[in-house]
Amino acid sequence: MISYKKIQELGLSDKEAKVYLALLELGEATAQQLAIKSGINRATTYVMLDTLQSKGFISTVDKDKKTFFIAEDPFSVVKNLEDEQKYLEERMGKAKKLVPELQMVYNLSRSKSKVRLFEGKESLRIIQNEALKSKSREFYEIFNLNLALEHFPVSENDHRQDFRKKGFKEKIIMIYDPKKPVPDLPPLSKNVERRYLPYDKYPMTTDIGIYTEDKIAIISMKDNVVGVTIENKEIRDSLKVMFDMIWEISKNYKLELGKSTEKK
Repeated sequence: MISYKKIQELGLSDKEAKVYLALLELGEATAQQLAIKSGINRATTYVMLDTLQSKGFISTVDKDKKTFFIAEDPFSVVKNLEDEQKYLEERMGKAKKLVPELQMVYNLSRSKSKVRLFEGKESLRIIQNEALKSKSREFYEIFNLNLALEHFPVSENDHRQDFRKKGFKEKIIMIYDPKKPVPDLPPLSKNVERRYLPYDKYPMTTDIGIYTEDKIAIISMKDNVVGVTIENKEIRDSLKVMFDMIWEISKNYKLELGKSTEKK
């Protein structure tokens, strides 16, 4: 006698195979009879019967106001499987022909830049959360220190500390005006490098961050805080080249909070 395990090779689930085998053995039966025969509860048996019928394994007939289920001839099952295979082969052929066009649309959508605009101080928190979730653990930033501290004073729980806790490798360039007072900054961690540039030579008032493989953030800090993120690998890579150039320039300056001098 064939087992339901063998019937599963036709592409049926465990319970579908049990119900189908029970029907083959009974020849014709109600759902209740099949539930008893297969050992599967009645509600689940109804679900299995629906799927078996949709797959062409069984059919129904109404007699005496009851629905009886009948197993289809096994040769009909094979014929249905052959028809299904033929249908899948036709779909596969059409899909292969469409792939070049679909790939063009896909590549076009991938190449489009994504730009998002944020307003208010909360924008920095939104952008920061995006950066913290990124797979990249490298962060590059250039910003005006005096304006940053004006908008976001140093505290034990400010957003800057989150990057330290996450172990980001950071390179930071601070534009600093020594004429303005600055509080003591938190000590550097081993993953953070800081350099400075004098504001009188580099009067920059925006915060520029490079924080994923294809995303940058630019935040206006002069008056109202406005932030924009751009997701574009080419722009990101070009900005990283510019950052590296400025990083090299910044090594020519030795700055202490309170006074700035250029190395001779």
